[in-house]
Amino acid sequence: MENKVYMLDELNIPKKRNSLDRVKNGYGKRLLDLCKGNNLFIVNGRIGDDRQYGKLTCRNSSIVDYCISSVELLKYFTNFHVLDFCTLYSDVHSPLQITLASTKQDVVNNQCLNTGTDTCNRPENIKKWDNDKIVDFQNGIDVEEIYALIEDINKVEANMDKN
Repeated sequence: MENKVYMLDELNIPKKRNSLDRVKNGYGKRLLDLCKGNNLFIVNGRIGDDRQYGKLTCRNSSIVDYCISSVELLKYFTNFHVLDFCTLYSDVHSPLQITLASTKQDVVNNQCLNTGTDTCNRPENIKKWDNDKIVDFQNGIDVEEIYALIEDINKVEANMDKN
């Protein structure tokens, strides 16, 4: 597998992330190994409002809540922020706020220019769930794909247990 760390430079994202958490335990080391082995990157302490800090996410004493991304997805991040702790959301965890850029608007605008219609200025209407389509929804679920994903997750867990 190709190491994609060099792509961080192209995106102006630091290779070394900032972190106010000074302790790395066994779980943290395993998480880093998982990321390194799969070309995944921890967003905390690298992007947006959190870039200079790597704010603590649990009991104001450690980072246990992460946003993890592939390098291909990192180019869409416009901000990452650890919000202040609020008992409404959690007993001990601070919420993470992630802002991603979308290219859909560009595609829609190009389609409008090409068709000459004014439909692009209208907001998209989101349809309510139609209970009459439950069977269609159920038939659209690929059970084999779900079993394959579960098997992959079990393999990762088994490999983590070995380490």
